[in-house]
Amino acid sequence: MTGLALPADAVSVRQVRARGVPEPVLRRQLALVAAPEVKRFVFIRRVRLRATPQSIATAMRTALATLADSDRPDVLTYPDVPALVVACAKAALSGGLGGWHWRMLGLSPVASAGEAVAALLVQHPLEAGSAVAALAEAGLLGAVWRRMPDAAARDLARALIAATGCSPPPWPVEPLAPPPASAGAIPDAAVAFWRAALSPLPPAHPAVLVAGILAVLRWSPRVLRSVGDPAWPALIAHIAPARQALPAPRRDAAEAVTGSEPRPDPQPAAWAGGAITDDRGADAPRGDRFATHWAGLLFLINALNRLDVEAILAAIGGQPPSTRPPSAWLLLHALGLAHGMPAQEPLARFLSEQAPDMVDRDAAGSDLVAGLMARIEALYRPAGPWPLPLRQPGWLTATETHLELHLATTTVDLAVRLAGLDLNPGWVPWLGRVVHFHYDAVPIHASAVITQGGRIGGGTMSS
Repeated sequence: MTGLALPADAVSVRQVRARGVPEPVLRRQLALVAAPEVKRFVFIRRVRLRATPQSIATAMRTALATLADSDRPDVLTYPDVPALVVACAKAALSGGLGGWHWRMLGLSPVASAGEAVAALLVQHPLEAGSAVAALAEAGLLGAVWRRMPDAAARDLARALIAATGCSPPPWPVEPLAPPPASAGAIPDAAVAFWRAALSPLPPAHPAVLVAGILAVLRWSPRVLRSVGDPAWPALIAHIAPARQALPAPRRDAAEAVTGSEPRPDPQPAAWAGGAITDDRGADAPRGDRFATHWAGLLFLINALNRLDVEAILAAIGGQPPSTRPPSAWLLLHALGLAHGMPAQEPLARFLSEQAPDMVDRDAAGSDLVAGLMARIEALYRPAGPWPLPLRQPGWLTATETHLELHLATTTVDLAVRLAGLDLNPGWVPWLGRVVHFHYDAVPIHASAVITQGGRIGGGTMSS
């Protein structure tokens, strides 16, 4: 395993030199080293310890925690995956990935920017949407995408398909055909974001498929797993300017991106963006952050998952005459208003702003909302909690790929926990986002915690 594939709470040790410590003891101690809770990428070039064999793990954890907050030149810190990706692209474009921290990740020092970024995103596919947005803001998206080899793009497409469960069309898609009327309008934002970056690439290049998946993920998540939805080829036809007829599409996109035939990489113009430095970016992670009094509204994501809202929305889309289902964002917005959330509440404004401009903003009609409200009540009124505790303070950090909800409560509602409402939803296909709930103010270990539902006593509780 390379450093790219490590889980979020892992410590990777590349090389150890030890004196007077048997190897089995050293291995057991290193296995006990817990990652400091730094919530960022920290690269430490060297750690020197003086400790007894049985205290190596404790000494290592203490040293890592201290070094992670230092400003030493042999300690590099990146707040999140997008910042790491931007730094990687800058390094590759400005002379190579020879830095010691890139070697720790197993990246080739002669890798192109596209190859290196694809390698990072293959291991973090659900961060790809935020990463490409960060690349675009840094003015690097076109330079990276035009330098992405076919094989690297196929690997990234395969990783995105596996992570999201999406069903892209047979590939390559013929972009010369006009999009069907049933596909609806294509978001201008998707075209503006991708067309310039893709324009030098052959239309059949798998990097165009990757761009299409990421565009659907961000602007039309409803069609992610809809086999044969005309929005797929319509979107790709808009973001990838057609310049030549394409070969016949293969049976499915998964087969296309795993093909092994050699194809020439595109030959982009030389990088003309000026000098680039491998900076560490801002200390704060990416995302918009705001306070809300309706943090519990996102508990409805778990309720809607139980009701299989993805199938409900797909069924609406299949009704004649070519009915387009409502945006999932606007559905959450409508349910919030139906539960009493004020229209000017920050969370209400956020949900409304996420819906693409081309959607029917009246599609989340009263009948659909009333029907879902009745089914939600039937789920939770008998055993609780009811009414649902949607109105509670917290704050939300939102990126192009993640919703991180931090609840301000100092206790965990036992009825909410038993109902599964506050369990981390994780990847939510119908929203196109990864959703996590955080109880920052609740002690991880508590001898007794009072909740609305009663008392948890005499044990350990993890929030």
